[in-house]
Amino acid sequence: MARFVVFDLFHTLVHGADDERNRVVAEMAGIVGVEPAGLLRAYRDTWRERLSAPDAAETVRLLAQRLGADPAECVYVADGADQELAAAAALGMTVIRTTENNDTDPTWAGAAITALAELPALLPIAPGSLTGTVCP
Repeated sequence: MARFVVFDLFHTLVHGADDERNRVVAEMAGIVGVEPAGLLRAYRDTWRERLSAPDAAETVRLLAQRLGADPAECVYVADGADQELAAAAALGMTVIRTTENNDTDPTWAGAAITALAELPALLPIAPGSLTGTVCP
């Protein structure tokens, strides 16, 4: 059973401080039960580290390592840029593509949602079992 939800919505959030970005961050935070300010701070604090990885597989591996998690414990929710969905799946993560703000991997044949509000119903996580660690 998964314990961690990893959001990597770089192409969704890259546009900076605007109302839509703030809405998406607040919705993600609500799904995993953390404060929106904490999620946004983690996003800002880790972007250089994530971008310095040589490829999507290393980025995804780094995120799991930073959480202290086995990839099989993670649900990876992303917009699909740079082959990240395939990389996360290859590491053993449960992968869910979101197309709400950007659809950067329309060839993904796995699970997909059109709105983050659909995510809780798809999460293979027991209620109350999510960790409070934030690492978007």
